[in-house]
Amino acid sequence: MKINRVKTANGDYNYYLAKSVRKGGKVSTVNLESLGKHSELLKKYDDPFKSLKEYAKKKTLEEKIESGDFNYKVTQQQLSEDGEVSQTNLKYVGHFYLTSIIERLGLKSFFNELKSDLKIKYNPYEITKHLIVDRIMHPRSKFGTYNHLHEYYGAPSIKLQNIYKPLDLIEANLDSFQSALYHNSNSILKRNTKVLYYDCTNFYFETNKTDGIAKYGLSKDGKSKPLVGLGLFMDGDGIPLAFDVHSGNTNEQTTVLPLEKQIIKDFDLSNFIYISDAGLNSNNIRSFNSFQNRNFIVTESLKKLSDDDLKIVFNDNPWYLLGDKSNKPRLPHQ
Repeated sequence: MKINRVKTANGDYNYYLAKSVRKGGKVSTVNLESLGKHSELLKKYDDPFKSLKEYAKKKTLEEKIESGDFNYKVTQQQLSEDGEVSQTNLKYVGHFYLTSIIERLGLKSFFNELKSDLKIKYNPYEITKHLIVDRIMHPRSKFGTYNHLHEYYGAPSIKLQNIYKPLDLIEANLDSFQSALYHNSNSILKRNTKVLYYDCTNFYFETNKTDGIAKYGLSKDGKSKPLVGLGLFMDGDGIPLAFDVHSGNTNEQTTVLPLEKQIIKDFDLSNFIYISDAGLNSNNIRSFNSFQNRNFIVTESLKKLSDDDLKIVFNDNPWYLLGDKSNKPRLPHQ
């Protein structure tokens, strides 16, 4: 944004907060706010134009943050209240917008409750907050986040060994952590839990030694390396709901029901449609999702279907809601 100065008929000036906008192939200046006359502003400022330029910088910063321009940078001088010149390089300020959302997720209260029962000298909330922010703005390792913390305006001083400690807290309280995130996120965006999507993947380690949950199994990308598996439920809008980490040699079908039961218990959900691919489609899973207002949609290999079932699949109108007798079509093999 900038200050637009327009001369009046009596030789005075009117000041406006303005910005350049592109319409088609042309750029024009649009006045957003009237800031007063030069003669009147002299009563308040020694140099009205200079003071209003600082106001324009502030409004530009606010607009950038509100628009989600996370990589927007300013100098310490621009943000300094006392006006002293700092030699510090440009600092990211886009994380202020992300921080406002994280605060509404209730993470600070969650970690404060944990700290009350533990002798913790570091701040797990501040560390977790900046790990989340940096993962969104510049995805990299925890060590990479630590090395770039100085680039964020207002970032706290964090010791390297403390960067990893909140992860242990989250792991030890994973169920309550995910439950709190789900319930608090509903105050930001109403979660679409009419359908729940589930899928699994795995990650390999550049070693030939198995350790802990890292075990040899069926790799998604054909690597003959120890694996760790991840199962993830997403809501109808594709927003993560809950996840589970398991050994790389675990049958993925056995990971579904424990996590689904945890969601039903901790999230107070029971009425949804389970959706997944054929690899996560066992008789137990289908049976569990046939009760208490739940249902399922899973893929099936056409090659494995009987001729009668294939006729149903390729029929244009064999589908109906269970229990709806108003317009029930006759199936091809009936």
